[in-house]
Amino acid sequence: MIPFLSIRNKIRHPVLIGMTGAFIAILIHFTGLLELWEAKTWDWRIRLLASPGKGTDQIRIILLDQNSLDWLQKESSLSWPWPREVYATLIDFFARSHAKAVGLDVLFLEPSSYGVSDDKRFGTSLSSFGRVVGAVFLSTAGGKEKASYPIPEIGMHMAGFGHVNHLPDPDAIFRRAALYTKFSGRLIPCLATGMILTGADRNTMIRPGKTLIDRNPLETDMKRPLILRYRGPVTVYNPISAASVIQSEIRMREGLAPTVSPDTFRDKYVLFGFSAPGLMDLRPTPVGNIYPGVGIHATLLDNFISDDFIMEIPPVFVIFIILIFSGGTGFLILRFKSPSGSLGMGAFLIAFPIVISIAGYRLGIWIPLMDLEVAGLLPLSLGILVNYATEGRQKRYIKKAFAQYLSPKVIEQLVLNPHQLKLGGERKPLSIFFSDLQGFTSISEKLSPEDLTRLLNSYLSAMTDIIHEEEGTVDKYEGDAIIAFWNAPLDVPDHAVRAVTAALRCQERLKEIAPLIMGKTDSDLIMRIGINTGEAVVGNMGSQSRFDYTMLGDAVNLASRLEGVNKEFGTRVLISKATADRLNKDFFCREIGRVAVIGRKEPVLVFEPMFSDEFKRRSESLNRFAIGLNLFYQGSFDEAHALFSSLQETDPAASAYKRRCEELKPVIGDKWNGTWVMTRK
Repeated sequence: MIPFLSIRNKIRHPVLIGMTGAFIAILIHFTGLLELWEAKTWDWRIRLLASPGKGTDQIRIILLDQNSLDWLQKESSLSWPWPREVYATLIDFFARSHAKAVGLDVLFLEPSSYGVSDDKRFGTSLSSFGRVVGAVFLSTAGGKEKASYPIPEIGMHMAGFGHVNHLPDPDAIFRRAALYTKFSGRLIPCLATGMILTGADRNTMIRPGKTLIDRNPLETDMKRPLILRYRGPVTVYNPISAASVIQSEIRMREGLAPTVSPDTFRDKYVLFGFSAPGLMDLRPTPVGNIYPGVGIHATLLDNFISDDFIMEIPPVFVIFIILIFSGGTGFLILRFKSPSGSLGMGAFLIAFPIVISIAGYRLGIWIPLMDLEVAGLLPLSLGILVNYATEGRQKRYIKKAFAQYLSPKVIEQLVLNPHQLKLGGERKPLSIFFSDLQGFTSISEKLSPEDLTRLLNSYLSAMTDIIHEEEGTVDKYEGDAIIAFWNAPLDVPDHAVRAVTAALRCQERLKEIAPLIMGKTDSDLIMRIGINTGEAVVGNMGSQSRFDYTMLGDAVNLASRLEGVNKEFGTRVLISKATADRLNKDFFCREIGRVAVIGRKEPVLVFEPMFSDEFKRRSESLNRFAIGLNLFYQGSFDEAHALFSSLQETDPAASAYKRRCEELKPVIGDKWNGTWVMTRK
């Protein structure tokens, strides 16, 4: 006990507590360990506090959405890419509307497939209007800098140009944008800056470090992108479909009333860009993972007009606030010695930096929230170190009870929240994982007990390591089967993403280790995985002396059924729609079918997940499969059969559907709803 008493006497000294905490917090700050978390909290602040600025109403966005593509295809049989004459129609309407300036977030790098006259028609409209800014693409391919401008037939009629190469932060989120970029020794404005310069009436000046527009100076750093103050979802700009604008111009030429009034764009900055998913111009931003790229240009333009870019505080000031906050916490620890007092102080130390960071945002300053959190919580942690030391028995109990379920990292977090170990359960959303090895019984018959044990241990260890790395909880092993779940006992906000990532990683790992652990049998080692996301009861089930941390519920049963559904389609991983809806852009989910599993009345939509790089490799065949699936849903079995037949050699799911079409064609009735009824688990 003497060493602990010595530690206790030392850490109670407020200066030692505060300065030790401050030193560690400063060290963490400069190692950059908090940058990702800080970025996420910044995104939260933006979503919480986003509001229109004084420049928001001066901007209009025109989106080439899916509706526009469908409309023009239906009305004029024009597929993508559109003829340049369509863009000319848009420009004519903006000219008619007396827009202040128009920015086209479109690269016109190749001649029109409709001929030179099509490009010239577009150029005539551009020249007639005289206030259109074109997009420039900057590239460094092969180590050479190259700026790609619109073709001469179009570019020579533009009023100006602006680059569209804003770069995301390391986590792929677009939080910053530069007004200018130094490229090949030249100063190139971005699209928003080009619009400002084109729409300015007088006193326009640019020089390094300062821009003066209509006597309004804005200090800028040419080499440092500015932090954007997003106004909220792109809907804050009341975006208008390109189809509506085109229709309006056509109607006005015919003497009819337009669907969109020209006054909507009078003296406004107008930005045109894409939002249709297939045109690949959707970006992750703090206010949404699927945000039109043109919205980033609009935000930069909005911030410029409103003159309310966010400022970052200097590193010296970050150190200063860490010292003040950490030192103050050290003194407060002496006044709150009880567990309830420590808990209340902990709540204060979490809430106070949030309040400060929100106030900073309103003032236009990015105050590092995570640095303040660490600066406050570190001294608090040092202050209660003795309490943690005296709770070693409880820690050992928790570690022993959960060693078979959780990774050491998660167990350590659970030790800090022992109240979660009460006997009983709670209802919460989980992502549930069932896996099984195909034909394991026949494989086991070929192996000695020793070899079988070696195989199982190698296989289960490799799969469990991945589940633990993805913060999953292993429920149990049933022979070669693994049952796991995410979001309990500790919350995992992206539990669906974690579960699917684990499944795909397990499949990749199995390909690597199968040849090594199957040395004495020529059988293939194939794993099937089913995943479902839904509410279940999870907790400690059993007696006070012996319990299992497990889960119960319909969502669990469905995950088990999905594992078995793989047998029908020849797939390796299947997930429910509830899981697919929670995934992010890193995944592509192929719709496999509408199935009715045993034990459920309603059919379930199931998907096969894959990483985006695999989708890119297989995109052509996957698109053909999707067409065949739609034909199957419609009961067009002949057409579906033909499509699936062309894919069956490389796609087991297509082969399964081919056979199904053959089975259903002679017996199908009028009540066909596209559901594949499972007859086995």
